[in-house]
Amino acid sequence: MTQQKKRPSPAARLFGTQSRMMRERLGWTMKDLEARIPYSESMIAKVERGERLPKPSYVIATDEALMAQGLLVEAAKLLWQDGVPEWTQE
Repeated sequence: MTQQKKRPSPAARLFGTQSRMMRERLGWTMKDLEARIPYSESMIAKVERGERLPKPSYVIATDEALMAQGLLVEAAKLLWQDGVPEWTQE
């Protein structure tokens, strides 16, 4: 039996799209963002595609790096409306 790939939630896709648009607005590549936050280019790509829920520390670092003025922090609240997933706790 093959494992079916889980589809990203609408909130995860929205968060990813918003962060990608903000990064591109600055003219940055994922590599450019990677140089400014403590997360890999691979992680950035997964979050931007909605395949991975970001940890709170990722959201804060990305919001600050992209000069989003809290927009990404607010958007992330949709991801965690039932509470922050236990695995994201640091």
